[in-house]
Amino acid sequence: MAVRVRNDIWDLGDEADPWRDPVILAYAQAIAAMQALDDTDPDNGTSWVNQAAIHERQPGTPNDPNNLQDQCQHGGWYFLPWHRMYLWYFEDIIRSHMDDAAAGDWALPYWNYSDDAARRVLPPAFREPTLPNGDDNPLFVSQRRHFPNEINAGNPISSAAVLLTDAMLPSVFSRPNTSPVQGFGGGATGFLHNAPFAGPFENLPHGAVHVAVGGLLPDRTPDGFMSAFGTAALDPIFWLHHCNLDRLWEVWRRGSNQGHGPGANPTSSSWLTRSFRFVDRTAAIVRKRVEEVVDIEGQLGYTYVGLPAAPAVHRDAEARPEAVSDEQPPEMVGATEEPVTLKGATVATRLGVSAPTGPAKRDVAAGPEHVYLAIEDIEGEKNPGLLYGVFVNMPEGAPLDHESPYYAGTMSFFGIEASKSDEDEDDDDAPHMLRYAFDITPIVAKLKDEDRWDPEHLDVTITPIEAADEEIAAYDIAPVKIGRVSLYVE
Repeated sequence: MAVRVRNDIWDLGDEADPWRDPVILAYAQAIAAMQALDDTDPDNGTSWVNQAAIHERQPGTPNDPNNLQDQCQHGGWYFLPWHRMYLWYFEDIIRSHMDDAAAGDWALPYWNYSDDAARRVLPPAFREPTLPNGDDNPLFVSQRRHFPNEINAGNPISSAAVLLTDAMLPSVFSRPNTSPVQGFGGGATGFLHNAPFAGPFENLPHGAVHVAVGGLLPDRTPDGFMSAFGTAALDPIFWLHHCNLDRLWEVWRRGSNQGHGPGANPTSSSWLTRSFRFVDRTAAIVRKRVEEVVDIEGQLGYTYVGLPAAPAVHRDAEARPEAVSDEQPPEMVGATEEPVTLKGATVATRLGVSAPTGPAKRDVAAGPEHVYLAIEDIEGEKNPGLLYGVFVNMPEGAPLDHESPYYAGTMSFFGIEASKSDEDEDDDDAPHMLRYAFDITPIVAKLKDEDRWDPEHLDVTITPIEAADEEIAAYDIAPVKIGRVSLYVE
């Protein structure tokens, strides 16, 4: 099988020449052809709108029985393989709109926003209103963030949105879905459009980049495409963002990450044999199993520039250890008693803490091996368009930014509007399913060294990290309700 190479978009075009490599223009022209189908053949599953609806249909549009809709997997261990399949079929649809010579080795580029600060800017071809021939540029959409930084003006997204340290930290792919703390790929689940078992990688950079590109528009009507499930895939940068995430999955699987060796994908049949439906280039609905996409070169015919050599891919469940940790779930040792509401301003809360009594109980001098802060039972009608930072026991007057030693993590609230299970979607009283968990073990160690650790209380500060409260006050920020802030140990 010929192996196509997915390249970094910034290596194909830059500020001096946004269209230098024909790969970029070919992508734009193919999208224009897909968008034309929206008018000429609206029932065609390969049209631009119908392809986006596979992820989730746009708000307010009816379910279309003629097309595949609302299939995206979030908040569990199918997040990565589902999006890999989605990209693969989409990439082939893009090639179907090219002549044979161009399509032969064409592959989707990826947007690597983490390794070089200069590349946190939206790639220039996506900021150009017109193509080189003067036609409207389908890569340019106006529904991108205006505040606190204007993405289409070439302002970079916040470095807090693209940090990889916590994302690459887990050494296992999944943990049981009874655990509030998850592995790299999310918790073991069934088919779920949106579940509460996301790993740190799905939160950041995945969700954070979505909101950093979508975010707030001047009048919030509508919000930026990338901020919500139902519109995200309407922005052409969506596909390059997810190509980068797919690449990082391979980096985690092949390389040494944050003190641990290469990661391993799950080997259980419940993960490998799960199949999902997609639309191929002929507009036929097809199925693909997870076990058919674990080897990108051998099974799917593509790779990424600069990847480490691939380890052997084992499909026999006895061939290697399971990549799901069956450790005892962390024990909750503290939680807030009242909900917390965020609406664009800094909020502080305190929770009482008690000593662990279960398996996490250890010699008092040694303390628990890991300490986690969880933000749970999150609900809201729409994404606030802001990234919120979480801080622990902040000293008075200390700057609230992600470089603080007391910074626990960032919340994007991507998917908040869909954060109920499918069967509970119409039940107003059903619990929402969005939550975050941050490993604050190093922060706790620092607080103990500073003699600032209170074993009975924990102070948590949550604040927008990209703009001051007084700047945000001019905007009508969608509220977010947090049901509980909790502390876990193991």
